[in-house]
Amino acid sequence: MTNAILLDWRRTLQAAPDAPLLLRPGAPATTRALLSVLASGAAARIAGAALPEGALVVFSAPNGSAFLAGLVALWDQGLVPALADSGAPDEELLGVARALGAAAVVRCGEPWPASLAEPGALAIAAAAAPDAARAAAARAAVAGAAAVKLSSGTTGEPKGVIASAAALIADDEQLTRSMGLVAEDRIVAAIPLSHSYGLSSVALPALRRGAALIFPGTEGLFAALDAARQFDATFLPTVPAFIAALVALGTPPSWPPSLRLVITAGAPLSPEAARRFRATYGRGVHAFYGASECGGIAFDRRGDAAERGAIGAPVDGVTLELVPEDGAPEGAGRVVVRSPAVTTGYLPLPDPRLAGGVFRTGDWGRLSSGELWLAGRADGWINVRGKKVDPAEVERVIAAMPGVDEVAILALRDPATGTERVAAAIATRAGLSWNAVRAFCVERLAAHKAPRAIAFFEALPRSARGKLDRRAILARFADGAGAPDPAD
Repeated sequence: MTNAILLDWRRTLQAAPDAPLLLRPGAPATTRALLSVLASGAAARIAGAALPEGALVVFSAPNGSAFLAGLVALWDQGLVPALADSGAPDEELLGVARALGAAAVVRCGEPWPASLAEPGALAIAAAAAPDAARAAAARAAVAGAAAVKLSSGTTGEPKGVIASAAALIADDEQLTRSMGLVAEDRIVAAIPLSHSYGLSSVALPALRRGAALIFPGTEGLFAALDAARQFDATFLPTVPAFIAALVALGTPPSWPPSLRLVITAGAPLSPEAARRFRATYGRGVHAFYGASECGGIAFDRRGDAAERGAIGAPVDGVTLELVPEDGAPEGAGRVVVRSPAVTTGYLPLPDPRLAGGVFRTGDWGRLSSGELWLAGRADGWINVRGKKVDPAEVERVIAAMPGVDEVAILALRDPATGTERVAAAIATRAGLSWNAVRAFCVERLAAHKAPRAIAFFEALPRSARGKLDRRAILARFADGAGAPDPAD
């Protein structure tokens, strides 16, 4: 059965093939028809690989025409893409494929290729075969799915979230109603399209309704607003770190007059940054809270919730329940989501936290006057600019490095911005350096997973009961440990 999102794309293409779809400074527009030509070239290359219909395929491509064309091509060939970070090393991508039972890795390193029909433009690598039972289980689990969103399991092994086309479409339509979006919106594509946030807020509106996407020309702080101004953008989905950096400037850039809606997600936006944004630009930032497992959960329709420390009201179609549990802060409960956008389940192993149209999040929350307030994490994830990092995965990689006796991974939270960094506390007697550990990690992990703060100990501090003394480790980082050694 044809993916319903692919059918929407074909209708969008047929309705106005010459309409501009992808815009970027200094380059001609990519029309819907041109994207279709790219996708056809990619589909021909993928067909040549003779992958089994319905197979899971790890897909990695940077923001640009390559990602959207590759996605369409995989759907056209009846394959299920597992959406991987474009910065992940080949070794990590192959590891994901083996762990999930994927048939291959499809990768494009160029965001704006002239063609995807050539071998050099689209690399297809067969995955080392997992055991037969895992491969068969993967094929059965993703039957009828549109995509698998990637995260990590509690053991550090790769973990996928299986999303049907119906769930992705429900999320798109619920967000469209809640945020007041229209097909004529022009969306700034400054967040990764491979991440759940970018897939739902940027990629799907383009493919399903033909919303034009505007890509910044560079990676500088001003690039997104410069591109928005040049192409009359109306909608900017971004992250708290961008808002905090913008308002911290002595002379912030002017706000593009066409830009009517800015949302922030991936991590809480600090009230101070939200208030400074309003003071600077005379408008509010709209907080948005969601998860790969269920799409949008809550949205601030008025644009002032973050200034008060809140998130907003449930997205249209979402029902929230706060379940009391041991360990929850006073008056809070685990946030449980019911919605048509809740995904099918996890891969390679099911988990009762995601089943039957219900998702038990890892967050504590409170409801007041119909508005959600987050009250901390109920699990140990580290949230790096909206991307979840499992400490166990990073610990497993660093523990394999020669000279490492013991390692603990923690989150360092910036109280001013609310952002988190991955920090590594390493016990070693081998004289390891910050640069050596960092280089070892970036060869084996996606960039956002590699620690940016690394401190060395003769032995990791422990309590009288023998448990890791995380407070002592965090105090060491607070005292300035963890930065690169200038002598390295």
